[in-house]
Amino acid sequence: MKRRDFIKYSSALAASAAFMPSSLLDIYGDKKTPLGLQLWSVRDAMQKDAMGTLKSISKFGFSYVEAFGYNEGKWFGMAPLEMKKTLADLGMKQRSGHQMLTTKDYDTVKKDISDDAKKAIDAAAIVGQQYIICPYMADTDRNKESLKVLCEAFNKAGEYAKKAGMRYGYHNHDFEFTTRIDDAPLFNFLLNNTDPKLVCFEMDMCWVVRGKYNPVDWFKLYPGRFELAHMKDLATQDKSESCIIGNGIVDFKQIINNAKVGGLKNFIIELEHYKAGSVEDVGVCYKNLRKMIV
Repeated sequence: MKRRDFIKYSSALAASAAFMPSSLLDIYGDKKTPLGLQLWSVRDAMQKDAMGTLKSISKFGFSYVEAFGYNEGKWFGMAPLEMKKTLADLGMKQRSGHQMLTTKDYDTVKKDISDDAKKAIDAAAIVGQQYIICPYMADTDRNKESLKVLCEAFNKAGEYAKKAGMRYGYHNHDFEFTTRIDDAPLFNFLLNNTDPKLVCFEMDMCWVVRGKYNPVDWFKLYPGRFELAHMKDLATQDKSESCIIGNGIVDFKQIINNAKVGGLKNFIIELEHYKAGSVEDVGVCYKNLRKMIV
């Protein structure tokens, strides 16, 4: 699908999607929408003092975290049950986590993911995650033949995660929009070739805008597929630089107003560039997003 056709089709869908409830009240009722933090945002602080950093972010009001850095059954040196208790003592949960999956993790003969991939999903289940997310796509997998295999791998991982009581998902960057497969963004291929019952998507708002698209257009084109959102702002469209939420060019109010259309249930703050410091700045992001969201 060419960009002009995408825009035309999205506009046509807008009318059919207009009747769908969009308020977060439809998701959370009159309860305050819980907000999460991708711990990559405070990676420097986590490396120096993981416990102290977790305590600091809990005080801002975060309800949950999204982890990264899973390594041989542990996060930041903590085994699943230890990580679960540490967060629970602070009034938080590890609702989601990032773990890489490539075509090398999939056996095309056995039609199954690797044992290491299964162990990562098992650990995520023990820590209490609801989602396990592939955070990136290897350069070597960004062609049609490899993508077919990767989508099979995602579906199989989705099957395994479902048995463990979780959802499997994929997190985008901007190359999914600038790389084309069959004259359409690579992102279309991923969405069209993964089973909605097994694979959801974590939309990174900053990267979608950086790729010169409107996130809400994708909500309307693939309603319900985007269960998680990285609420990350983009400083300018010419630079891949994030900024404090509300200081950039991402239209968060439009995203929030159309959350139900996209299927958004999890709003996860992410920040990669700082002014005062990583911990201080995510606190400002929390305050700014809280003002926008129920």
